[in-house]
Amino acid sequence: MNAIEQLKAGHQEALELMQRIEFLNDDSPKAKALKRDLVDQLRRSLRLHAWREAGVFYPALAEFRELDNLIEQARRDHHLIQELIARISTERWTEKDDQILADLSEGFGIHAHEEETHLLASAERLLGEERLESLGRRIEQMGSARVAIASDGGR
Repeated sequence: MNAIEQLKAGHQEALELMQRIEFLNDDSPKAKALKRDLVDQLRRSLRLHAWREAGVFYPALAEFRELDNLIEQARRDHHLIQELIARISTERWTEKDDQILADLSEGFGIHAHEEETHLLASAERLLGEERLESLGRRIEQMGSARVAIASDGGR
């Protein structure tokens, strides 16, 4: 997959996890445990996605000054998204967590739409397919290395 396809897939994965969490309304211990697991998955997914964008994709766009404002907005979005996900309880789910998740879902949905519509569309035009494929390989390699390190207990 090229870089844009991977980033769009990352958006879709996070949005689907948010939907699964939102629709899990059962108060049974099993459902609560599943909700905690899904929130942990969402945290990892959002961290990896932001790391791929900030560590690989955005630097590749640095030469295109016309994208500076879009990149800066995306970075601000990522910061706010990380703040929201950090506020969700890992112990006991409450109505406050439902509201945070709703805010997160809305904010991330807007971020994904804006990024895909403006930044990724411009990047596709400016970078070209060969460079997007190369970036896609870098994103895959770096993402795989980070997942392997994280699963060994590193950061």
